[in-house]
Amino acid sequence: MTIPVEQLAALKPAVSKVFITENEINGLCFPDVEKGLVIFGLGYGVDALKTVAWLKEKEVYYWGDIDTHGFAMLDQVRSGWGRIHAVEWLSPDTQEIQDWLLMESYKNDIMGEYSALTCVKKSGLPRRIREKSLTQVEFASVSKLIHYLLLEGPVDGISGLRIPKSF
Repeated sequence: MTIPVEQLAALKPAVSKVFITENEINGLCFPDVEKGLVIFGLGYGVDALKTVAWLKEKEVYYWGDIDTHGFAMLDQVRSGWGRIHAVEWLSPDTQEIQDWLLMESYKNDIMGEYSALTCVKKSGLPRRIREKSLTQVEFASVSKLIHYLLLEGPVDGISGLRIPKSF
């Protein structure tokens, strides 16, 4: 079903989870999820969903390509709503992904502590600190991550970080 964003914003769907997919094929093949809704095929147009206020009340998941375009769209989605469950499944296989995890992924409209521990672990931060390879901009992000880790709630913070003896 195709629906203009204005009409989507006026709906009050009885769902608890919303899945946003970058590509139409992913949306068409998406499995049924109880109390779930799939929005797909918007590409960079995903930014238009920021006008859909009821999305702030839902668990929003983003499913996109793991490339620079996918990350840009994830950033559009993430900046508009609270915690987006993308960091947990993201594999830090490239330096680009690790950099994004360090610099951007913890930023959300709810609580940075939700993803701070995962971001620290997956970004290779302990290694970067040991190698003394942080830029000033990266150091600013590290400072924010440490702040979130020290808050210790509602999820594990610094207590969930194992520091190797050689650190």
